[in-house]
Amino acid sequence: MVAEFDPIMKEHIRRAQAREIQYTYLGPKIQNELKHMLADEMRSAIVMKVKHAKYISVILDYTPDASHEDILIRGRFNKLVNGLGLFTELKNVLSNLELDIDNIRGQGYDNGTNISGRHKGVQKDSKTKSEAESLAIYELENFEFLLGMVIWYKLLHTINTVSTFFQAENMDIDEAIKCLQALILFLKKYRETGFSSAMDEAK
Repeated sequence: MVAEFDPIMKEHIRRAQAREIQYTYLGPKIQNELKHMLADEMRSAIVMKVKHAKYISVILDYTPDASHEDILIRGRFNKLVNGLGLFTELKNVLSNLELDIDNIRGQGYDNGTNISGRHKGVQKDSKTKSEAESLAIYELENFEFLLGMVIWYKLLHTINTVSTFFQAENMDIDEAIKCLQALILFLKKYRETGFSSAMDEAK
């Protein structure tokens, strides 16, 4: 199938069929080995980005079994995990990837009472709940934080409006220049008077 669109693969298969080469690397064993190597490289690259970002969110998919018990499907590890043991399983996976569970700042679950935490799920972790409440009280309600949000919203909203116009299929170059000039004028004006107006809005 790949050879139909890839000339290198097409030539490789031709040589294999003509017995011009002894090793084809097309058997299931080598293919699985290559897939595992690619998966390991991708996982390492993703983990590196996650560690750089520090804070993470987790999303877990599962399906109810015949008895309506929440079952987490984890094809990568080739096994099923009961929802009640999900927290332990999550800790093990994060530990194997050398990621700190205390850096989780978001959780996503599709359906299920056990997994979502109404009974014994992941959200029963009291430390995470305490840190979330602390973040809400001491950071989100902090005046400096609110002021920063007001400033960034104003700036990013204005820049995004111009950026969206630039990406339109029927974008006119003369109008684009006018938009860019207006953006520069806005930024200059905001640098002079924006802080005081942002202070008022934050208050």
